[in-house]
Amino acid sequence: AWNLRFHPLICIVINNKTIFDMLGNTVKHDWKPGKQWYNCVIDKKYKSYFRLIPLTKTKSLYLRWGWKVYPEFAGNIPDNKGRSIQAISIRIRSS
Repeated sequence: AWNLRFHPLICIVINNKTIFDMLGNTVKHDWKPGKQWYNCVIDKKYKSYFRLIPLTKTKSLYLRWGWKVYPEFAGNIPDNKGRSIQAISIRIRSS
């Protein structure tokens, strides 16, 4: 298998000096009651967006697009989250 996160032309490196400018009401991608969202700009040029929109009491629409980052790890990036690629994710999640 070929991991696109290691291709130097299409990935960015995220490290503990990376600056995350956040706007929203969450930094995690886990379910909570109500709409969860964030807009994130990484190092003033790479953008990432996340929305978790309730559809029913047990189902939500999960939307994520832009650079695949994990802002909850800002300042303490694990090795397996140290590179990012462009991504689009649309799915239905259960609570």
